[in-house]
Amino acid sequence: MKKNIWTIIRTIIFIFIGLKSTIFIRPENVGGWENYLGYLLLIFAAFDLSSFLIKFYRKKLKQNIQ
Repeated sequence: MKKNIWTIIRTIIFIFIGLKSTIFIRPENVGGWENYLGYLLLIFAAFDLSSFLIKFYRKKLKQNIQ
């Protein structure tokens, strides 16, 4: 359970910082390293969330089979 909470918190942090660095960025920083870091963090968040959901549903499926 503790590992699941850390995964959710980490994903929320990735999404928050990624959105701050892409959507809510100042116009003079567009195209800079901060903007690209935001895109990278959003990709990490998507990968982290999808891997968490795959593991969750795989575990749920195993419980239903047994």
